[in-house]
Amino acid sequence: MDNIVEIRNLTKIYTGRKGETIALNGVDLDIARNEFVTIVGPSGCGKSTLLNILSGLLEPTSGTVLCNGKPIEGTSADRGVVFQQYALFPWLTVRKNIEYGLRRKKIEDSSRKGWHRMSEEDIRATSAKYMEMVQLQDFAESYPKELSGGMKQRVALARAYAANPELLLLDEPFGALDAQTRTQLQQDLLEIWEKEKKTCLFITHDIEEAIILGQRVIIMSARPGRIKEIVDIDIPYPRDQRTKMSERFNEIKNRIWSQVYEEYLEDRK
Repeated sequence: MDNIVEIRNLTKIYTGRKGETIALNGVDLDIARNEFVTIVGPSGCGKSTLLNILSGLLEPTSGTVLCNGKPIEGTSADRGVVFQQYALFPWLTVRKNIEYGLRRKKIEDSSRKGWHRMSEEDIRATSAKYMEMVQLQDFAESYPKELSGGMKQRVALARAYAANPELLLLDEPFGALDAQTRTQLQQDLLEIWEKEKKTCLFITHDIEEAIILGQRVIIMSARPGRIKEIVDIDIPYPRDQRTKMSERFNEIKNRIWSQVYEEYLEDRK
């Protein structure tokens, strides 16, 4: 199998005034190219720590973390990140927010013997493609303050996809949204993933969201975080909200919920 992510015996320890806190302890994980993986677990189990190590925002205390066979050293354009907070530039329009990363990205062109910036024509075409994909083409010249929460997160998704990362890391991107908007964005993300087939690692507290999106659901233990179980989701794509009413969906949901709740109780001891 062609793995884009390989993690072996990963440990992360935070040191503070009260001593050491082990956030992750002995995590082993492979993520295949083009795979959609979701992670669930009790609060404080190290989900976001794992994502931040993969993004290059944090360094591991020990262990090996590889992306495309190479150690992760800092942030990189080949790893896109979408957070719960939209992180848009308020002084830029929707179009310019999406184009921001494109204007700083260098691409290789064998005909020109080296690396160069994207042309203005290519930048415009790329931003237009992803604005249409997230259905924001009519808001291209709007500013973030003029958008709803769901629309802002669509911009964040479009910006991440437009940069063409090999690995997309999403840290509870829909967590702050109302239920109806969240449901619609789940569907939008599924449709984009089925078209683009980017490798996705998606963190969530919502078990239904984890199942509807992921090919595998990783269940993390209470702190110190370890991988307790990995559940293969044998529900075919395309999936939609009707999928949640199926018997198989609810069987998987009950299985994952029992494991997560067990860890929640362990965390409260």
